[in-house]
Amino acid sequence: VKALLAALDLDRAGLNEVKAAVGRGDLLAACRALLDYYRTGESGTWLRGPAVEPGEGRDEEAESLIEGFSRVPRTPKGGLDWTYGGPDSDINWAWGFNRQEYLSALLDAYRKTGNARYVRWIDDLVRDWVTGSLPYPACDTTDACWRGLETAHRVRQWAIVFYALQQDPRLHDATRLLILTSLPEHAH
Repeated sequence: VKALLAALDLDRAGLNEVKAAVGRGDLLAACRALLDYYRTGESGTWLRGPAVEPGEGRDEEAESLIEGFSRVPRTPKGGLDWTYGGPDSDINWAWGFNRQEYLSALLDAYRKTGNARYVRWIDDLVRDWVTGSLPYPACDTTDACWRGLETAHRVRQWAIVFYALQQDPRLHDATRLLILTSLPEHAH
């Protein structure tokens, strides 16, 4: 959180509450103010959408994705093994897995059905990636988690769900903060 706040231009219009909280050393208040800035702001307007009506419908593509996640090995801590190369130990499979393009499919399923299950999966997957993937290597790499192409695809997916679900409490504030705190590493 400290690195994120240090990377921000706190003199930017609308971030005055964040700046004041940082000045007081109140990181919790700074985080709340930053999330409010995004929740009530106008950034990413093309990615925001109307509220989704609750429902219990199912989307077959999303259900197939969720079933597929059950076949990904788990780490000792219980998270997904983000280095997994699929059933054939294929780096291309691992790269695709780490791009997280399936987040858009889950979001689309949520928008079509109103089924909160799909947002919970988005939340869990993003949180698991940030907390359970390989640590940021701070250099060029070809590994599954941090290769440049995968990083770019993943940030695009995160931006889509971050803004699309701004008004949805099912995307937890902790997950929103994890996205934001990981962005400086992704940008590097």
